[in-house]
Amino acid sequence: AAAILALRGVPGPLAVLIVAAFAAIPGYLLAVLLARLRDLYLGMATIAFTLMIGVIAANGGSLTGGPVGLYSVPYWASTPVMAAIFVVAAVLMARLERRNFGRSLEALRENEDLALSVGTDVVKLRRFIFTLGSVLGAISGAFYVLTFTAIDPETAGFRLVVSALTMVILGGVRSWVGSVVGALVVVWLPVYLGALENWNDAIYGLIVVVIAMYAPDGLVELAKRGFVAAGHALKGKTGLRGFTEPKKS
Repeated sequence: AAAILALRGVPGPLAVLIVAAFAAIPGYLLAVLLARLRDLYLGMATIAFTLMIGVIAANGGSLTGGPVGLYSVPYWASTPVMAAIFVVAAVLMARLERRNFGRSLEALRENEDLALSVGTDVVKLRRFIFTLGSVLGAISGAFYVLTFTAIDPETAGFRLVVSALTMVILGGVRSWVGSVVGALVVVWLPVYLGALENWNDAIYGLIVVVIAMYAPDGLVELAKRGFVAAGHALKGKTGLRGFTEPKKS
């Protein structure tokens, strides 16, 4: 959508705003349609929706460019602009995780019945999260096409879903920070693999398996536990050094 608008003369900032606003509609509708699905079934349904978008784009004719896609999209999204948008999104997500709303999200993630028992409007909260996720995804997609100036149906295919899931699993689902850490690993790791480029998928798969087995909460939670353990160890050593047996009266 961002590519279509930009190719028709719509300025980059306006194209991003339009795409973000209209992306809230399918996000909300998906939340309504998939309200009864949970866990694996919810994941399967969202993946199916992604594949449907790819099919629609591949058969969209001149509007979407068909299987070839759209090229020569006007460049707009520079690195400083994307960095500024990231900071704003990070601040908003951090504020959402705090106070009562953040506790409601945590209760919903851990146990839906628990969230209901403490008075959380689970249906309303799920719809909000779906809508917010759609808006953030749309902004990301818009910046992608306005940076690389080209897009094809494969860009929004199954590989994108796998990449997103890999980011979340690596970083952790308990905080937006986990998604950021996972994204950094997935995006920058190929840069350092160099000659092992053909083995990227195998390396990602191995990393995901190891994380799922030994750090199921992700790298962020693993790092937190490491800092806590190190802090306890440091306090223990400090306490032993400063300990003196009290004198008997």
